[in-house]
Amino acid sequence: MPRRFESQIFVTFVDGRQLPSHDGGVEILSAKCLTPTRALEMSGNGEMVLFPPQLYLINRLEQFLSGEDGVKKVLEMADGEFGAMVMEPHPIRVLDGGKRMVMGLGERGDKEWAVAIEVPEDRKKGEPKGAELVRREDVAKL
Repeated sequence: MPRRFESQIFVTFVDGRQLPSHDGGVEILSAKCLTPTRALEMSGNGEMVLFPPQLYLINRLEQFLSGEDGVKKVLEMADGEFGAMVMEPHPIRVLDGGKRMVMGLGERGDKEWAVAIEVPEDRKKGEPKGAELVRREDVAKL
């Protein structure tokens, strides 16, 4: 993607009564509370665009939270290497004659995972679609 953004992603646990708010459109255009599963569903059916770092994070959170002691595991991961990662997506493989691309997560990101995306026809204006998290060891099989 020709655009680059630097941002921090914050994860919080809420009890359902707390509602997010926006800042009048200065930085945040909208906010909502979603489970990782719901966010991935929305991305999968085109209701929400997730760029590679977001897709990676939400997939991993879903994996952590689906097991026993999920919240504890997320907190432990946040305090360790996982919480210190910096995602710097870059192309590592082109698929389907350039219609899809596999993006690595960078030297400071998770080297075990990559994100496969459909490349928009107009790379300067389009947004990635059909994103899926794949293990780096499986990239050659795509």
